[in-house]
Amino acid sequence: MPSEPKNTADTIAANSAIAYFAERPDWVDATTFDGLFRSLKRRGFGACAERLAYLHSPEDMEDDEAPLSLESVRGFVNFINDFSDLGDRPMLGLAPSGDLSVEWRIADDKHLGVWPLDGGHVAFAFIGPSDKPGERSRFSGEGTIAKIIHTLREHGVGKWGDFCSACR
Repeated sequence: MPSEPKNTADTIAANSAIAYFAERPDWVDATTFDGLFRSLKRRGFGACAERLAYLHSPEDMEDDEAPLSLESVRGFVNFINDFSDLGDRPMLGLAPSGDLSVEWRIADDKHLGVWPLDGGHVAFAFIGPSDKPGERSRFSGEGTIAKIIHTLREHGVGKWGDFCSACR
């Protein structure tokens, strides 16, 4: 199993934050589905890799469906690499456009949907617990993967996995 990207010890102090420059992970430059699937397996996401291989299989495609988008899979790998908080078994689906749909259902009031878009962006929607008894909060948006992950963690979505034995 490959190790985490090595810290090259280059740091920048900006606005009291420290940034580390790491080596590029292997999936960043992956140009094939098989390369992305291997990368997922090496990171412990074998079930996701198998499901994606199935969705990529042309035998099961309908005539009006587009093939699975390589850019969509790369976006998913980018997302899951930085936000594996909810475990390694999201539900993966294929839209007729060929784009990937990713969903975690942790509990009745904890759902997260993510749709990888081109250019390192994702769209998302979640339903989560609310401060008001008997109600649920709803939130959605679109942006860079880093910005969306920040938003999800800000709203406590990253902690949902703490209450889900299937997420660990």
